Amino acid sequence: MAEHIQIGDVSPRIQYSGDGTQSVFTYPFPIFEDGDLQVYVDAVIKALSGDYTVQGAGESGGGAVTFTVAPSANTTVTLLRNVPIKRTSDFQESGEFRASVLNDELDKQIAMLQQVAEDVGRAVVFPATSSSTVDLTLPDPAANGLIAWSAGGDGLVNGPATTDIDTSVLAAAASASAAASSAADASNSASTAATHETNAGNSGGDGSGERGQLGDPGGHFGDPSGERGSLQYVFDRRDQDLCRQSDCGRRQ
Repeated sequence: MAEHIQIGDVSPRIQYSGDGTQSVFTYPFPIFEDGDLQVYVDAVIKALSGDYTVQGAGESGGGAVTFTVAPSANTTVTLLRNVPIKRTSDFQESGEFRASVLNDELDKQIAMLQQVAEDVGRAVVFPATSSSTVDLTLPDPAANGLIAWSAGGDGLVNGPATTDIDTSVLAAAASASAAASSAADASNSASTAATHETNAGNSGGDGSGERGQLGDPGGHFGDPSGERGSLQYVFDRRDQDLCRQSDCGRRQ
């Protein structure tokens, strides 16, 4: 570095969307060395020199990353500063005290703090206004398990497995489908019953209370001409019974 860099109030992380043609991506934050930059395409970390080169190390305004092969379309390119959190200088008692060395050391400390702040910014935290003191320690991982609040709401525990939830959802969907089918059957049955009732009322004669004989418009059973057959029946509306013509008189 020719002279010490200025660490501004800028996030040490930036993302882009690949389009299959763009191969140069800029980063707006300063880095001290090429190795201080981590480069990802989606979740895959790329190798310095083999996959990309870095320009602008030591510059306050940042620089650029050039890929050897342009990232594919619909991929996410992430450029992240990752300065090792360690001390790189040691001032000796009564030794030389150069301003440039001190400035570089302070710049790196600020860069490290920004990295930590960026990491924390992507963490799950309580809001600043929360008064909760619940322990947020995660339980040990469980295969296909979900994380849930405990019954007392005082910590995090492993909840039901995703496979159990899938089974419950499928069972609920099947029950809903069966209920809908039953409702449809009930509606069809009600409609059929109403139709039968209407037909029965229409076949009852003229409604005067007299026995109607089916067949002709007067109620005769028989051929289409309305003449009575040898085995005729009449509908006795007084007792709602179907009987032989010769017997109906006896029932009156």
